[in-house]
Amino acid sequence: MAKSEWSFKSAVELSAALSAKKVSAVELTQDAIARIERHDGKINAVCVRDFDRALGTAREADAALARGERKPLLGLPLAIKESFNIAGLPTTWGFVPQKDFKPVEDALAVARIKQAGGVILGKTNVPVGLADWQSYNDIYGTTNNPHDLGRTPGGSSGGSSAALAAGYCALATGSDIGGSLRVPAFAASSLTSRPSICAPRAARPRRRFQPFRARATSPSSGRWRARRRIFPCCSTSWRDPIRSTPVSPTSSTCLSHGISRCGIFASW
Repeated sequence: MAKSEWSFKSAVELSAALSAKKVSAVELTQDAIARIERHDGKINAVCVRDFDRALGTAREADAALARGERKPLLGLPLAIKESFNIAGLPTTWGFVPQKDFKPVEDALAVARIKQAGGVILGKTNVPVGLADWQSYNDIYGTTNNPHDLGRTPGGSSGGSSAALAAGYCALATGSDIGGSLRVPAFAASSLTSRPSICAPRAARPRRRFQPFRARATSPSSGRWRARRRIFPCCSTSWRDPIRSTPVSPTSSTCLSHGISRCGIFASW
């Protein structure tokens, strides 16, 4: 896959280039759009495109940068997992009866990304109900792994992992209960950050933790500055969301894939 100067830069590098006026937000967005249009017919990572609004947001970001404004994601093109509501775009979770549903307001994570200046290119593909370790549904079809089109990029955040691996963007959102961030990160050699799915101990009720009543949302899946082949699983216990137990990889599978760091649940 041919690439531009910016295709595989990290979010930190792109933000620095924007601040130094080496590139504009519009140029980065146009570059991302061109790459999606060139390659996504085979990969099928971005199932809902929002390019017109993305270019409008990029122009606003360039104007803000020219005024000296600084925000964490200002001018950075990124992708949003299909399950997150974006006002005016369909949210289906892969369910055919939901194909015409379009929310009128953004999900909280999306609203915060917009407030931080992010440029949303569109939505990435998912399996039905976000309930599989591949990314196929009858509305948008199958997402393929950019490293090998005959393989899956994982699920349920497989569209996001494929978008990262294809160099469409440096950041993409995902969500995870039982591996929906971690499996795609492994499959497509990208970095994922999975936060706790429970409030801090001091803020939560004193009752048995119910892991399937909440979903962990990650706005920070992306490309690591130094090394992209890394698989940091959530290292948080189901029973105690404060406790963390990082573990060095020992299996031949991890090592054969070049994984340099791994974490597991303290009590799975």
